[in-house]
Amino acid sequence: MSPTYLSLQALLTQSGRLRRLIKQAQVLQALEDRLSERLPPSLKRHCQVAAMHDDTLVLAASSAAWATRLRYLTPSLLDFLQQRCALPTIRSIRIRITLPEGLP
Repeated sequence: MSPTYLSLQALLTQSGRLRRLIKQAQVLQALEDRLSERLPPSLKRHCQVAAMHDDTLVLAASSAAWATRLRYLTPSLLDFLQQRCALPTIRSIRIRITLPEGLP
């Protein structure tokens, strides 16, 4: 009996877990795009959307200095997301610092 092979597209659309993962990635990318509109150019390179947990958006900054700058902008970012982006479910923003690549 020969094995049955499915196309990648079939795998992505048939698997519920993969479908949810793709949807979550799309939501995070959309948030990243919207935040990119609001962040100063110097900060865009050092900040990214990391996750969404319940009503909290988690942003990752590349250092403590960039995290501090981002924290100063948190109230205006939250207002921007809630009012102008029609995302009233986001009630808070958490900032975390990511390790530079190559460190354990």
